[in-house]
Amino acid sequence: MMRDPETRGRFHRFLQDTGDWVVVGHRNPDGDCLGVMAALYEIGVQDHRNIRLYSADPIPSIYQFLPGMAHVKHAEIVDCCGADLIYLECPTPDRCGIRFENKGRTVNLDHHPDNTRHGDIVLLDPEASSIGEMITTYLSEMASQRFTRTIAGSLYTAIHTDTGGFSYGNTSEHALKAAATLVAAGADVERICASVYQQHPVNRFQLLGRYLGRLETRADGKIGLGCLLMDDLAEFNCTLADTDGFSNYPRALSGVAAGLFVLQTGPETYKVSLRSKGEMVVNRTATQFGGGGHAKAAGFIRSGNLSDIVNETVASILKTNE
Repeated sequence: MMRDPETRGRFHRFLQDTGDWVVVGHRNPDGDCLGVMAALYEIGVQDHRNIRLYSADPIPSIYQFLPGMAHVKHAEIVDCCGADLIYLECPTPDRCGIRFENKGRTVNLDHHPDNTRHGDIVLLDPEASSIGEMITTYLSEMASQRFTRTIAGSLYTAIHTDTGGFSYGNTSEHALKAAATLVAAGADVERICASVYQQHPVNRFQLLGRYLGRLETRADGKIGLGCLLMDDLAEFNCTLADTDGFSNYPRALSGVAAGLFVLQTGPETYKVSLRSKGEMVVNRTATQFGGGGHAKAAGFIRSGNLSDIVNETVASILKTNE
C-alpha cells in the first residue's frame, strides 16, 4: 500500500536513484493517468534523467496542456534499453497495450482493486481516489521539495478529473487534503479547469449531440445506455479520444443506477464503459467479460454482435446486484 512506510521508503529510494525512466499509462489514457505522467516527466527533467513517455492511444486534446504531452510516443513494441519502467494504472502489464523489452526495474502504480501486484515495486492503494492523490501524499510527506507549480498543477488535474470535480463517491478526506496541498503549492485551478472543461472543439459537441440523442433506459429505468459507432466518429471527424467523459452521461439520467457507454472500436469490436451510483456495483460485470476496474467505474472490450453485448451486459449487471 502507498500509505505503508516500507513501500514509501522503497519508492523514495527509487526516485533518488539516477537511472533513466520509461513511463506508460493504460489504454485510452484519462486525466489521472496523464496528470501523473506529466508530473513524473517534470520530476525526471529536474533530475536530468532521460525520460520517455508512451501511450498506445492518442492523448485527448483537453490534456495537451500538461507538461510532456508533446513528447508522448505511440508504439507497439519498445526497447527500454535498460531503463526502469513505470506502469500507471495498469492492473496487468498488457493493459497498457504496448510490449516492453530490455527493461530494468518495473514500478506498478495503481489504485484499482483488481491489480495483480506485478512489478518490482508495487504502489497500490485501492482506497485512494486516484494515483494523483497517491503521488501527492507521497511528495508532501517525504519529498516536499519536489513540488513546483507545474508538478502541482499536473497532480491537481489528476485528482480533479478522477473525482469528477470532487463529485464522485471517491472524494474522500484524503483526496480533498491532497488537492488543498496542491493549490497551496501553486496549482492554477482556474487555468486547469478551463483547459479540461472549456476547450472542446465544435465537432466533439456535434458527436456528443448524436450520442445524447441515442440515450435510452432498460430494466424499468434502472440501466442507462448510449452507443456510438465508428461511422459516427468518421462523420464528425472525431477520434476515440474525443469521447472522453461520455461514459458519465447514461448514469446521469434520472432513476438510473448504472450506465453503459458502448463504443465501437473496430469491426464487431466494442469498448464498454460502466458507471454506477448508489449501491449498485459494476466491476463484477467487467471482470466477468475480461475487464476490470472500480466498484462504480469499470469497463471491458468484447467482440461480437452489438445487441448481444448490450443485452448480456445489462443482464449481468442486474444479476450481480441481486
